[in-house]
Amino acid sequence: MDSNSTIIMLSNLTITIDTYVGLFIYVTGILGSIGNIIVYRSKSMRSRACSVYLLWESIIDFLYLNIIVLTGILMKDFRIPITTRHEILCKIRAFCSTYGNQLAVTFLSLATIDRILLSQRSQ
Repeated sequence: MDSNSTIIMLSNLTITIDTYVGLFIYVTGILGSIGNIIVYRSKSMRSRACSVYLLWESIIDFLYLNIIVLTGILMKDFRIPITTRHEILCKIRAFCSTYGNQLAVTFLSLATIDRILLSQRSQ
């Protein structure tokens, strides 16, 4: 085996691993987001303010996974040129990649602040 064939083989191996790991992360993320949405929509959880924040964080994560991660997998791993064909998807993807993570972290921070303030009030 010469060095060029080894490089090509390793390159193909990393692409294959990247594809399967990306799909695994996508599927587990979707299942986790759906599970969180189901739990935080239950009647017992709706009475808490932090549950509303965590519900919205899960919805934002679900949308982020479907807009950013899924289109990234389709474009990079399966070579489907989604954003070059549809300009609106490119703009939506850019908007979501900018604000999606920020919104999710904001809702998680608000839920944390709510829990901290609630524990301080009861002491």
